[in-house]
Amino acid sequence: MKKSFSILIVGCILFNLVTFVSAQENENNEINNEENGIYYEQPRESIEKFFNDARKETEEKVRLLNSITTFDNYSYEYKTEYSSRERVYANNVLLNGQPRGGTRIDGYININTDKGTPIKLSVSVGLPKVPTVMINVEMGSYTGTNVSGYSIRVPNSYQYFLAYADKTFEVEGHVVYYRLRNSNDEWKVYTTFFPHTLFNEHFYVMPV
Repeated sequence: MKKSFSILIVGCILFNLVTFVSAQENENNEINNEENGIYYEQPRESIEKFFNDARKETEEKVRLLNSITTFDNYSYEYKTEYSSRERVYANNVLLNGQPRGGTRIDGYININTDKGTPIKLSVSVGLPKVPTVMINVEMGSYTGTNVSGYSIRVPNSYQYFLAYADKTFEVEGHVVYYRLRNSNDEWKVYTTFFPHTLFNEHFYVMPV
């Protein structure tokens, strides 16, 4: 009973830990090229700040876990291990919301660069007991005549086109281990976090 109570306490602390997923704004950074679509690369300083903040958040949660004492035989100690930074690629992803046969227009196809087309990506981070992780990302969506998003120039008005996205993300693994305090027990995985943020993205059209 005491063991279950101890685990419940530490579980509640981590329950509200934020999953680090960067929502980037493309304003003032986009390149709208009529031949090659829309390309954006996030500034390096923004990426570094994102991962620094993610580590600080994880370290603070682990510090709080280690401050818990239950005065019984089921007190635990915790430590964190970080993976190296890895990149994962999602290419030629068809944006959702489009007419099945594509769009034929003399002008632009409008898109939302965020949300829509959710996919899972597998990333090898190489940490002990957690060699591979899965992250959920959103690739964007077709918005039709909604001009509040971004626009891709259609090369001609006699073919049907579909909009696609290529995106690259950077991912870091955070693994929290635990064991009985002051013991020589094997460290076990308590929980994992996988902060990830956009590195670059390219939106473009291709004929059906």
